[in-house]
Order: sequence, then C-alpha cells, then structure tokens
Amino acid sequence: MPYTGLLNAAVIVVFILAFIKAETIKPRVILASIMALIIILPQVVTMPAASMLWFLHHIVKVLFGLACVIYIKWAG
Repeated sequence: MPYTGLLNAAVIVVFILAFIKAETIKPRVILASIMALIIILPQVVTMPAASMLWFLHHIVKVLFGLACVIYIKWAG
C-alpha cells in the first residue's frame, strides 16, 4: 500500500506532539507503551497484506492517531 508510509508518518508526528503535550509521567508512559506495541507487533507477528490482523493493525494505528489528536485538544 502506498499510503502506509503516510499513515505511519502522520501517526508518529501526532504521537510526538501528544507526548510533548503530556505534562506528567503517567500519560507519557501510556502513550509510549501503546506506540511501542503498534511498532513491534508487525515485527513479531507476520501479517500478510490480505489478513484480518493486518487490517486491524492499521485500524488501531488510525484510532491511536485520533486518540492522540483528541488528547492534544483536551489537554491544551
């Protein structure tokens, strides 16, 4: 998919902004843990492009990005 790189870049940028916006350690740890799971999952589990797990992984990535945007709006 050509849009996978754009999706990854957008999620990473929004994650970094949310991480900077978080003022205490607890939200930063939660954000970093979720981002680490999103990054590590494809390395641990092989996901063919047509599998349901691959599709769910991209949906979770989008939802995490949206959650970071909501957090930025809510925190500031």
